[in-house]
Amino acid sequence: MIPQDGGPVFVDQFGTGRGSDGRKRGNQGWEPEPDDDQPTWRRVLRGQELLWKMFWFYFLCGHGLIYGVGFGVVVVGMIVGFAVDPGSLNSGVAGLATGAVALGTVGLLFGAWCGIGLWRCAYNVDDRRWGHAARVLAVVYGFGIIVPPLRYGIFG
Repeated sequence: MIPQDGGPVFVDQFGTGRGSDGRKRGNQGWEPEPDDDQPTWRRVLRGQELLWKMFWFYFLCGHGLIYGVGFGVVVVGMIVGFAVDPGSLNSGVAGLATGAVALGTVGLLFGAWCGIGLWRCAYNVDDRRWGHAARVLAVVYGFGIIVPPLRYGIFG
């Protein structure tokens, strides 16, 4: 393609994504379309969130929050179980199991959302190498969610 102004033609031979004027071109510097009407969970599932935000806020901090609060719920469930019948070990174990099932359910749902979101938001970044790394992490994370229940026979 010949420039209309008759100036030099810039060939991006090193793949920097920058034109002759130094500005980014193409998919580089991707920004999500502003859509304040959509909730965060939907933007992530549609792949419309920036990778750094998806990884640091939702993936890492989100897991810390979910499992921190979840283990608190497990302990509270055990305490409530012992409070219902202080003389019985079964009521404490029932409360512990109830909290653990709640944590497992919320953890699996959140983990599936994070894995899918990490995969879909992977290339919303300036350097595509981070997108490749995010997709590798999403695959490894998916195996980490799927393999233990299959291996230890929780589903069958």
